[in-house]
Amino acid sequence: MLGIGIIGPDKLFSGEAQATDNAETEDSQAPWFFKITGDYQGVIASAKTRHPIKTTFSVSKVNKITGAYVIEEGDRTRAGELVKAEIAGPNTLQFQWHDEDGNGTVRIIFSEDLAHFSGNWGNDTNLDLGNGWDGEKE
Repeated sequence: MLGIGIIGPDKLFSGEAQATDNAETEDSQAPWFFKITGDYQGVIASAKTRHPIKTTFSVSKVNKITGAYVIEEGDRTRAGELVKAEIAGPNTLQFQWHDEDGNGTVRIIFSEDLAHFSGNWGNDTNLDLGNGWDGEKE
């Protein structure tokens, strides 16, 4: 088990570091996931389609990790949310996603420098390895 714990809407960070207003403290002592905040441009894919996606991650002062995304599907723009974050391994987060077309699970693995990620998504709790989701930090 990782010493960091699970982060979600009703769960707080279980380690010693806490979010603060002190940027120096956050940069030098904060857990890795504090450094993912911001926008990532990428592609989301299923067996039949590939679309540009912008994924945004944030970490609140109570250590809640959340995200949002916007998919460009030709004439249509679809926005959604990433909630119920869990640390699923080194540099790895798992979220529940939801938007107007449905909901499911996405597992995201960040590069060591946290500059990009790749992941898989699926409906409900089934992660379909054929459905990709990636991004590169802006």
